[in-house]
Amino acid sequence: MENKDKKDETIYYDIVKFFSSMKCGIILLILFAIVSSLGSFVPQEKPFQVYEERYSDVVANIILTVGLDNVFEAWWFIVLVATLCANIFFCSLNRLPKLYKMAFKPNKTITKENIKKFKYSLIKDLNDDTTKTINQVKSYFEKQRYRTEVIKSEDDKKVILAEKGRLGYFGSFLTHLSFVIIIFGFAFGNIAGFEDFITGKPGDKVYIEKAGFSIKVDDFQVDFRDDYSVDQYYSNLTVKAGGEEQKSDEIYVNNPLRFDGVNLYQSSYGWETEFTIENQETDFIDTVYLREQGVFEHPYENLVVFLQSFYPDYAKTLAGPRNRSPEPNNPRFVWTLYENQQPVDTFLTSPGETVEFDNFKLGFTDYDRFTGLRVVHDPGIPIFFFGSALMLVGLGLSFYLYPRRVWAYIEPKDSRTKVIVGGKSLKDETVIKNEFNNLVNKLDEAGDKNDS
Repeated sequence: MENKDKKDETIYYDIVKFFSSMKCGIILLILFAIVSSLGSFVPQEKPFQVYEERYSDVVANIILTVGLDNVFEAWWFIVLVATLCANIFFCSLNRLPKLYKMAFKPNKTITKENIKKFKYSLIKDLNDDTTKTINQVKSYFEKQRYRTEVIKSEDDKKVILAEKGRLGYFGSFLTHLSFVIIIFGFAFGNIAGFEDFITGKPGDKVYIEKAGFSIKVDDFQVDFRDDYSVDQYYSNLTVKAGGEEQKSDEIYVNNPLRFDGVNLYQSSYGWETEFTIENQETDFIDTVYLREQGVFEHPYENLVVFLQSFYPDYAKTLAGPRNRSPEPNNPRFVWTLYENQQPVDTFLTSPGETVEFDNFKLGFTDYDRFTGLRVVHDPGIPIFFFGSALMLVGLGLSFYLYPRRVWAYIEPKDSRTKVIVGGKSLKDETVIKNEFNNLVNKLDEAGDKNDS
């Protein structure tokens, strides 16, 4: 029994070790690339007929069954991304102790033979005594913003250890960690947040159920350029919650109203029309509101009204009806009346103009612009921005902060001092090469002065 438990523990450890390994990460990245490519080549969110015409009946069934018609929202793609993020996180976590040790607890002891083996090293004899030489070398490195420390070598000689850019070791760690945080923020926003779309014309009050408050449209206006293209559109909104007005603001494109973690963005606009059906026998009047391509089905009569188009500034041309301008200078409604699912006629009417059919009098009476608002609550945005900032820090550390470590072995030699200097850089060796050249020049100058 005990051997079986140990075997189970070994299997569990091997599985965990594999899923947190670089090999697993590479496999997952290859799978991610293949799946993402499929999502790019296979048309997304199309009906069965599209896949059947493009490929075949069998392939179309496979695409819909597996979920290749909506790759990036398929459960297995989400699992793949989650597994990849977990792998990146645990790989980075496994490297953290090693990085910490490299940055803050390196092996400081070194022999002069090892120093000589560095790619960048030099040997210099100076006439100065040991103390003066140590001070000279330390002074140079400290002017270059190195952290210096005098330690003892294995043969009990004094060695100057100079370090710089230690935080650069953590650049890749922070970059990988930020990637996981960004994905988590995106996923958390999708799960805990919501997105909705509401419309309203001036005077309308719309309750946003998911947000738990109402929006009153106080005013809406559109500014046009000389060529009648839209310059900007503005909505004056009032937030009402708990029976009281909480906030009023004017919003326009890229300037949303923000309240209680919910953003309302100016998104679109259009025309809403008022249509009435009067029963002349009972004098009962039904009033409905229609937008272009809107349909009204009478609940008791087999009548259907379809608003094809609304022209705020109607003009008749050889090519057909068009708008002279977006302003309501000459409004007209183009609509079709159906009875028992059969078209009766298509009408072109102005506001207040009615059409009589059987016992009914029908017509459009009014119109007004409505505003379209995109309602977004995304609690993952702060996490996303934190991850993005962390990524910038990580990339900055990786590309601009190169860890460098230099040893200067100080060996007394009669009345002179022998200096053996060697060092290494984690990435860009050009930097340490230039600093070595400067150090050589400084030591040469010191040697020339002493000789004179």
